[in-house]
Amino acid sequence: MVNADCLTNLKAADSDSNMQLTSSEYVSFLSLESDDRLELSSFSGLPLSLVAPFHYGACSCALTSTDDQCCVGESASIDLDPAVSSTGEDTLITFCRAVGNAIDSLLPETATPTTAPTGTTLRKLL
Repeated sequence: MVNADCLTNLKAADSDSNMQLTSSEYVSFLSLESDDRLELSSFSGLPLSLVAPFHYGACSCALTSTDDQCCVGESASIDLDPAVSSTGEDTLITFCRAVGNAIDSLLPETATPTTAPTGTTLRKLL
């Protein structure tokens, strides 16, 4: 099953509600998926780790389409309807995982600050 948050963000980013996520809508999706922690301006400015999942999702059309240009240039889009093909849901599951992993790799872990123990000094330890 597709991660519910990812699916919600995909549908929210689909600005024309046509169940196809274009490259510009994908940038909006990435902002939603990363809780706006990534600074994104355009698809062409994305790092490869974020471009690759888009092309994976968009080029899954080659499994069901006879159009050899289905994922090239302006035609490239991710089909958000898992019922379109037998591999639709699997594609979205893999896509969501890949995007999540890419976002995690780009965002540094933030450690929670801790407080120093009270009553202990370096002198006491030596």
